[in-house]
Amino acid sequence: MGLYDEDYMPEKDDGEIIEPKIKKGKGKIPSPKKFDFNFSRNMKVYLITVLIALVVIVGFYAIYLYAQPSFVDVEFKDNPLVLSEAISTKLYVTIANSEEKAMKNLVVTVKPYDNLSLVVIPSESQEIYILGPDEKRILEYDVSVAGTVLNGDYSVEVKVKNSKTEYVMYETITISQE
Repeated sequence: MGLYDEDYMPEKDDGEIIEPKIKKGKGKIPSPKKFDFNFSRNMKVYLITVLIALVVIVGFYAIYLYAQPSFVDVEFKDNPLVLSEAISTKLYVTIANSEEKAMKNLVVTVKPYDNLSLVVIPSESQEIYILGPDEKRILEYDVSVAGTVLNGDYSVEVKVKNSKTEYVMYETITISQE
């Protein structure tokens, strides 16, 4: 005798069968209804759900894009981005904090994308321990040609990272052997 056995009817101690109580006016126990999908009746609920989902997705991407550091500017000073073997050029990396709180433990690395074509001095990473609100730092690098290379475009990789994010950008320089 299971809990849901249809043949089993509960009995009193004297053997009399206990009938289930049915509320007056109902007549019988209601049966479970089938799932009825009616889009037009529930359209407001579905539209509100879709709009909330879109707001969450757009908000996530906005936060993600805002969290990416947009404080790095890379430029070559007084140079039409053409470098010959005899001369070198200056590369300036400007890091500006536009947030309301200090940025801590920034590591700036500048290196050539192709180590056989360009030389960047200093080659080691530079650390900025604290960059206060509305503060700006300009880092200076020398970029020169490494030996003899073919004419063409070469890239310098600028990487700025802290404990939360890493920002990488590339600046292109044209090498012309004149």
